[in-house]
Amino acid sequence: MKSNLNKTFRMLTILFFSIVVTVSAQDNSYPNLCPHSATNSKSGGLKAFWESNKTKVKINGKKVCSQNSDCNALLTLTTPDKPIVLGFDYIFVKSEKVPAMDNNGMLHYNKPFDATYLLRYKSDKEPLQKTWWFHKNNNPKKEIISYNESLSDIYKKELDFRLTLREDLESELSSQKFVFTEYVGMLKNKNDLCFTNTLFVKSGLITDVADYEVLVKFFNGFLKKFQNSKIIEIEHRVFLVTVKGKTNKYVIAFKVVNSKLQGELELFNSTTKQTVLTSIENSFSTLLSEGAAYFYGDDLFGLGKSITEIAAKKNILLITRSTSIDKTFEQTETALLKLKDKKIDKNSVSFLNGTPNTNEEATFQSFEGVDLELLQKLRSEINAKAAEKSSTTITTKEQLITELRNGANDVIFIVAHCDEKNIYFGSSKISIEELSNLSKRTNREKERVAFLFSCLTGNLFDKRKPFLPFFNKKIQSFSEVLIEKNFFDLIVSPPNTINGDDVLKMIDELDKHSILELRQRFNELLQNREFYNIAQR
Repeated sequence: MKSNLNKTFRMLTILFFSIVVTVSAQDNSYPNLCPHSATNSKSGGLKAFWESNKTKVKINGKKVCSQNSDCNALLTLTTPDKPIVLGFDYIFVKSEKVPAMDNNGMLHYNKPFDATYLLRYKSDKEPLQKTWWFHKNNNPKKEIISYNESLSDIYKKELDFRLTLREDLESELSSQKFVFTEYVGMLKNKNDLCFTNTLFVKSGLITDVADYEVLVKFFNGFLKKFQNSKIIEIEHRVFLVTVKGKTNKYVIAFKVVNSKLQGELELFNSTTKQTVLTSIENSFSTLLSEGAAYFYGDDLFGLGKSITEIAAKKNILLITRSTSIDKTFEQTETALLKLKDKKIDKNSVSFLNGTPNTNEEATFQSFEGVDLELLQKLRSEINAKAAEKSSTTITTKEQLITELRNGANDVIFIVAHCDEKNIYFGSSKISIEELSNLSKRTNREKERVAFLFSCLTGNLFDKRKPFLPFFNKKIQSFSEVLIEKNFFDLIVSPPNTINGDDVLKMIDELDKHSILELRQRFNELLQNREFYNIAQR
């Protein structure tokens, strides 16, 4: 008897959970939430949210909006009615469960709606704007139903609490350049809040209000890197941004949705480092193979090497850019697009082979312990393979500098020993310092690519300490300097060491794949030793 009862109980339990799951998966069957509960319930509502946070919203909103006059990139659009100034804005939001209401006015707490509350500072002369809304049948894919004037009439006798129409707020916010959206708790339906370029900020994450000032100035410069201050839909792109505030460090991974930037502000420190890296890896997972991520900022917080490794494993092009580079993202995209399916044409390729050919050259390049015959054999094999892939041979330092400054060939590939400070060829060498002192190239009309089969030339993010503690100048790799001088749009180079057999295999592949496919092919050949793509910044 007991066994039968247990079996019956289990069946009822299964039936009960099946019913619960089925019902919860459906739309809310009631037409509306209770507008009074959403506005002024005893347990919460928009009015309570306003009373608890109005001081904070005024302080933060004023700090953000006060910076607009200093942002020289603000645009003024001429409209039939009046000029619209595009600037920075701030809103404070929260999601809250509000009971449903049937047509008879009865409340149903077991069928709540997800209501969104919004507060906005506009100016000291105006009260905070405030409103709420929800989705029909509590389904985020259905239309938004918001506070409206008819609801105001219903409760105007008992509420001394003026609300703003969502339509009016949406019109104003969508004309802004950028909105800081601070939120409390778990925020539902984030897409409802993406009126323009949007940064979501979890409440309490910014502990120093002065950091808002830093963030506004930083993002003002960042948005100038988009042509005409307009965010275009760039397919398969993530923008990783690092910002150092007055108090804290922040990392944001922006994606582009409906031609607008959307990102989440994350606090960076030793405790949160792994969480930040996980978030970045997740953002990369949204990119298809051969997608790209821009790494934008002046201080990469020591994340560069980890992020480059993640990008390499996912076959994502990582483009590092400092804030001082004026080139727009669209210009970089145009160059990459032209290179996407392009293959190497031997008639437009320059080649340099720096492998030692004499004992003196071997000693000069620190190859004293290597059999000279092996070096000469390697040199001959490289020359034979390179002759099939190139039309121009570089043999001297002067020829190399001329090629960098004025060369018209599309591609240059260099096989040479590198010790991070110098690249050696024969009995000559050129240092990073010499390259850094060359003038930036301005007379280049077409895209150029360099393949550096030279150890450590792509070592972007290793911590190389200067000799003097007070010498704070950034130490760059060869690849970074060549890109910064506008000699090339793309450089494919290794962050670690490679050997002669590696080079011979890679030269074989040069004309068998498109330029943007070669890095992946090199990595397949080298297995655990990565090559990096370093693109125009």
